[in-house]
Amino acid sequence: MGTSYSSKRSTTNTYMKGFILQADTTLRYVHPHNSSIVAAKEFKLEENAMKTARKLIGDLVHENNTKPVEMEKGVPFLPKLMPVTAISSNHFNELMAHITPAEKIQPHGKIVVYDLGLNQQEIDHLNSLQYVDYRKFNFSRFPEHVKNLHTYAFKPLIIAETLAEFGGVRWMDASVVLARHYSYQYLFDRMIKKKSGFLYYVSPSRHSIVFATHKHMFDYLPMKGVKETKANMAQATGMILFDTEYMLKHVMKWAILCSLHEDCIAPKGAKLQCDFSLPDHVFGGCHRYDQSMFAILVSNAYNDERHRYRLDGEKYPAEVERM
Repeated sequence: MGTSYSSKRSTTNTYMKGFILQADTTLRYVHPHNSSIVAAKEFKLEENAMKTARKLIGDLVHENNTKPVEMEKGVPFLPKLMPVTAISSNHFNELMAHITPAEKIQPHGKIVVYDLGLNQQEIDHLNSLQYVDYRKFNFSRFPEHVKNLHTYAFKPLIIAETLAEFGGVRWMDASVVLARHYSYQYLFDRMIKKKSGFLYYVSPSRHSIVFATHKHMFDYLPMKGVKETKANMAQATGMILFDTEYMLKHVMKWAILCSLHEDCIAPKGAKLQCDFSLPDHVFGGCHRYDQSMFAILVSNAYNDERHRYRLDGEKYPAEVERM
């Protein structure tokens, strides 16, 4: 099955008016497939954060006056997929090893790199590479907690910015190593067949969602059977996202709100270190920030039909290699 590509999507003005955050919009998450599962807490953002949320969501809806691709409706059409990453100085050499030479960047030799805190020498090096689209991340647009890179709030916000711009984004952490000869056409055809605008393309972690998610995140983003689930958590180190109506409504809208609200993305007391002596189906004392958030939202959006958004049982086109 071939995939159609285009830089221009079909236009509309009214199809998603309801997704724009109006002053009277209720920002309480409801499970897409079970309306009885409602968040205990509503997103109450400060004025500037709410303006930013409206802008990011509005851009996803109205950028270039276009309508997102209709993946979930089985339309065999995709915009070009843009590889995107973000780094600070401590991950600079790691990223360079994984994207040099340009042929390592598939399906085409171009990548957007956001600067989260690089020195001038590193900036100059990136700008010297013709296949790198260097961008400085504008922290001043966002709440104070976003400046703390350990909250990982920057990642969903960058994904939102670039998804509005390109229509399709392949996020890759600096640690992601791409398989040189993997057929990305297979992934795109698979996503169309599964009617899914989201796909993890690295293998899942060893632990469950519950094991590595702070309980306060569930106050904002509840799950069905959260206490019973033993499904392992997919890794947000490598994700393919398309700007579909379904994705915006059930994933990106809430990812933006959570990232702009510190108590959701990085609850007080959250930490990365886990107690792996504990059973996998209980809370392990750790939190995976953006990874926990995407794990909840994507699982809920596709009603935990993991074959739609994961490659379980299939060959993964990338692996994680941390230096």
